[in-house]
Amino acid sequence: MTDAAAKATANKTATQKPAVKKPVTAKTPQDHKPADTAKEEATEVEVLTVTVRDREWTIKRDALGDFELLEDLGNMERGGTPGVMSSPKVLRAMLGAQQMREAMTLLRDPDTGRVDINDGYEFVSDLMGAFNPNS
Repeated sequence: MTDAAAKATANKTATQKPAVKKPVTAKTPQDHKPADTAKEEATEVEVLTVTVRDREWTIKRDALGDFELLEDLGNMERGGTPGVMSSPKVLRAMLGAQQMREAMTLLRDPDTGRVDINDGYEFVSDLMGAFNPNS
């Protein structure tokens, strides 16, 4: 190494600031939580588990308190065409997308490939009755 190169290296090392040590009492910001902990906290939602048609279904309790779902639940209770038409929306809100697909597979007629309206409505009614047997 030449004298000029050694001098340049010495100047660089001499001008570096020492690392700042974090005091032991300093708190770690909450946005720096380990990913697993943050994920666990985000997924802690109370669920109800009911059995309908020999299968367990989980319903998030907070889905039942959804104000926007109230009108559709009222339509179902009154019955008739509005009740039947509201049942897919109620089912999706109660079960979520994944379980909704599973329910449609369960209800699908293997010959026609369709879910009968009456069978779908009955399933939603059975599901609601299972988690709220006093209604």
